[in-house]
Amino acid sequence: MKEYLATLDDTAWGAASDVVPRFVSPSDPAAQWTGAHKGSAFFAYSDNYLTDVKFGVIVDVEASRAIRQAEVDAAQTMIERTKECFGLKPHH
Repeated sequence: MKEYLATLDDTAWGAASDVVPRFVSPSDPAAQWTGAHKGSAFFAYSDNYLTDVKFGVIVDVEASRAIRQAEVDAAQTMIERTKECFGLKPHH
């Protein structure tokens, strides 16, 4: 439990934004209240994938809160992790 609660301070989760969420899930405080699909709002995460487009292979996955700042941090995390694990990095 302590490890889970400490994760909420990571930039991909609670520390991604200094904005206080309007609603917090009583069962999962890492979930983000979102109405992104123009329907009823719900608690959700974002799935972020790093793909090798040349070969069409997903090389890493990172979950984050459903806000843009957290998704940017997740992308940076995946790029660094893929470089360390596989020696792969994006070319400009």
